[in-house]
This record gives sequence, structure tokens and C-alpha cells, in this order.
Amino acid sequence: MCLTLLQYPAPVRPPKLQLVVFDDSEPLDWIFQAEQFFLFYQVPWEQRVPMVAFYMKGDALSWFKWMYSLNQLGDWTFFS
Repeated sequence: MCLTLLQYPAPVRPPKLQLVVFDDSEPLDWIFQAEQFFLFYQVPWEQRVPMVAFYMKGDALSWFKWMYSLNQLGDWTFFS
């Protein structure tokens, strides 16, 4: 018996998603996208706030660094 690709299709790979870099415009839209990103990739709660630093620039990143230095960011629920 000859098995063909039609009988056993290749598994579907999920898309590789990137979180948009936040530049301090549309914060509620960005938070929504970040939450969807975290849910899709099953990012643990304790990794979410540190991870978003990689997705910020400009004034948003300056604010994040300032709040981080003061230990004022808390967890994702507080942050978002």
C-alpha cells in the first residue's frame, strides 16, 4: 500500500507573529495587541512586563525605563 501526501497532509504551522513596537500612540490598541500576542504564545504572566521593553521606543521606552528604575511597573494587570 502506497501512502500519499493527500492521505497524510503535513501539520499546519502557526504563523510567526510579531508585536508592533509601541511609540506612545494608541496605547489601548497596543495593549490589546500585546494581550493577544501573549495569549497566542502562552507567555506567562511574570514574563509579560519584562518582555514589552523589547517592543517600545522613544518616549514610551523612556517612561518604561524610568518606571522600571523606581520598581513601579508591577505585574501585567497593573501595567495594562
